[in-house]
Amino acid sequence: MPESVSALEKVETLDHIVPAAVGPESWVSITGDPLDDEIIASLRELPGDGDVDLLTELIDLFVSDAPPRLAEIRRALVMGDSRTVTSLAHSLKGSSANLGAHHMAGLCAELERQGRAGSLERSETLRDQIEREFCRVRQALECKRQRGANGSGQ
Repeated sequence: MPESVSALEKVETLDHIVPAAVGPESWVSITGDPLDDEIIASLRELPGDGDVDLLTELIDLFVSDAPPRLAEIRRALVMGDSRTVTSLAHSLKGSSANLGAHHMAGLCAELERQGRAGSLERSETLRDQIEREFCRVRQALECKRQRGANGSGQ
């Protein structure tokens, strides 16, 4: 089993850390920090496999996994494939929420709702918002990783 899979399995057991429902009330302002520091701190406390802490494993997985999913969402929207849009948005929603990226998770939740409804008219704008938010989240995660590597915590 790849190490990244074991990291995901660990996160799936962290229901006490990640809020059960991701809704607009938990979204961070678009101009604020895109990450929930409490979730990052909780993840930082958990041990990882070998020399790499769990937070670093999750950041690496998210940063490498999200761009292909975003590209696939783009293709699915062009094709009008609401089923694929729904599935990919759902997946990104979960991985975003697991890392405390509530605004991105909320945007993905809205795209997932639109996909389920088969109503993709507004979805390209939403996809653009998700892609911009991913850039913010990725940058914030890189900063969190560097602070952790330097021993300065959050």
